[in-house]
Amino acid sequence: MRVKQTSPKRTKIVIISLVSAIVVIAIAAVVYAITRPQQTERAKDDANSSRAKENNSNKDGNKKVDDSKTKPEERDGRSSDKPAGPGEQRGSKRAVTPIVSGYGLSGDGQRLQIDGGVNAIVENGGSCTFTVYWSDGQVSRQTGASAGPSSTNCRMAEIPLSELPSGTDMSIKVTYSSSAYIGESTNGPSFRKEGLR
Repeated sequence: MRVKQTSPKRTKIVIISLVSAIVVIAIAAVVYAITRPQQTERAKDDANSSRAKENNSNKDGNKKVDDSKTKPEERDGRSSDKPAGPGEQRGSKRAVTPIVSGYGLSGDGQRLQIDGGVNAIVENGGSCTFTVYWSDGQVSRQTGASAGPSSTNCRMAEIPLSELPSGTDMSIKVTYSSSAYIGESTNGPSFRKEGLR
């Protein structure tokens, strides 16, 4: 009886394929474990919000409010001069706090490049507006946003240095808006044009 031997090359390929499959499954399990609590939390928040609305409508009896004649801040119970905090409702959108994650010079040294995003939400279709502002002016650029593994990432904004003043302290902020979320950064890094690298 003849026993068929496998070549070392073939054995290596099989082992590498098995290890690769295990790594892919492990990564998928980690991503699922990370995103699952967020989805559960959102579902609980939505359920609590629905219950609260039902309770409020039952308390009010048959009183009807004409939303077209009511200011948005009166409909959602907030003061117009008090911004919504993270996770709070503002009209029909939930409040988030985007961040400016980095800034610097482009490779050719002609443009300011700015990165940012929103942690803890994952969605496509939102937009980011980066604003560089100083004592007597500002420049803004709007970019799209896309879902990352655990956050929403703004596409990089670029502003020609010719649009920025020299010898002036400047700060950067980013606002994020989508059909479900809205918010403005609070971390505004400061810089001078001459100090960019």
